Amino acid sequence: MSRRPKTPDEVRTAIAQTVGRDLSFATIMLHTAVAEQVGLRTTDHKAFDVLSRHGPMPTGRLAEWLGFTSAAATGVVDRLEKAGYVRREADPDDRRKVIVVPLRERAAAIYELLAPLAADVDELVSGFSDEELGAIHAFLDGVVRALESRTSAIRSG
Repeated sequence: MSRRPKTPDEVRTAIAQTVGRDLSFATIMLHTAVAEQVGLRTTDHKAFDVLSRHGPMPTGRLAEWLGFTSAAATGVVDRLEKAGYVRREADPDDRRKVIVVPLRERAAAIYELLAPLAADVDELVSGFSDEELGAIHAFLDGVVRALESRTSAIRSG
């Protein structure tokens, strides 16, 4: 059992370690388990998540979201299409392009697996004041922005 940090510096270090290691590992393991349960690879599951949240898009745009080459993203789309999670359609604005469309009905199994987590988080935050919730949200939003920024910096070399 680890001891609880006491000084502000110890708390900051503990937060950094929790975000940098524990939270990221737990998140990756959760999404790996979800992907396995619905018959997808973890990357394919997250690609479907991008499509589900942001709507239909060309494979090249999905590649940008994932930090993949166009060829690698095409492989992901091929697997998602074969598994019945997406379909390809002609772009209505440019018939030479193809749009990847998520089949939202396939998301139900994924949402069903994640719904208990949403309930757990709701229960967890129920004991916080509105001010504390605002601080928690601001912190988590900042963590996401920091992760995105670091990802971009690493990719750009």
